[in-house]
Amino acid sequence: MDNPNQVEARIRELLSEVYEPEGVDIWLTSPHRWLGGERGMDLIRDGRGDEVLAVAERLVGGAW
Repeated sequence: MDNPNQVEARIRELLSEVYEPEGVDIWLTSPHRWLGGERGMDLIRDGRGDEVLAVAERLVGGAW
């Protein structure tokens, strides 16, 4: 999944399983230690959305 918009949509879909829409926005726009202190949206825009997707999958899957 290379298209940043598609990656973002998939991540939002995943996160909506555990967060309300506002929580998804906060999650994507806040720095996270699981993302090396970076914001998910920044990584997505920099072409590193796969990293954000992997963290979201682990979060939703209950790994944390």
